[in-house]
Order: sequence, then C-alpha cells, then structure tokens
Amino acid sequence: KSVLSPNGIVAANTFSSSKLYQHESATYHAVFGDFINVSTAKNSNRIILAGYEHMPTEQQLASRIAKLSPLLSPYGIDLHTISKGMASTKDNQDWPADTKVLTDQYSPANLLNF
Repeated sequence: KSVLSPNGIVAANTFSSSKLYQHESATYHAVFGDFINVSTAKNSNRIILAGYEHMPTEQQLASRIAKLSPLLSPYGIDLHTISKGMASTKDNQDWPADTKVLTDQYSPANLLNF
C-alpha cells in the first residue's frame, strides 16, 4: 500500500474458487479497507481492485466503463459484461470475520493442493 501513488489502485488477478479466497479477501481488506471484487460465472478468476481512498460511486464506475469500453472492445474485452460481476466488499463481505490474514508467518500454501 505504501508504494501506491495517492490515486493509485492495485489490481490483482486471482481465483474465486481457491481455498485461499477467504484469506486473500481478509488480507486485502486488512491492508486497503473495502475493495472491489470482479468475477464472472464463466470462469473461476476474480480481479481485486483495491487502494481507493474513496470508493468510486456507481455513477463514476459507469462513466469510466463507458469511456473505456470502445478502447478495449477491439481486444475482445466486454467491460459491460465484466462490470456486471463487480461487487464492493463494503456491503458484501463474503468471508468470515475471524478469517486469518496472510502474513510471512501465516501463508498456508498447502491449501492450494487439490
């Protein structure tokens, strides 16, 4: 968080089906506060958008999506569809409150073994 510029945002591409999902969520929340999860039913990826000093409003997000959509559509990226999978953790914390935060001392990589 300390390396972000004042208006900087961190974007992380991770998995929505990982056994580390809850720990990743708790960790990002502990460091950055509320963040945005972006996921689709189509695959098991999720994008975490964090670092907002003030979370963007729905109107601000819609404006940014409208502005960026034509620029990304030639690359096969449909921001309108992707944006339907956006959810702020402010009103949608989908992990238990007592979930352990990932640290150097607690990094259960063995959870990744299926």
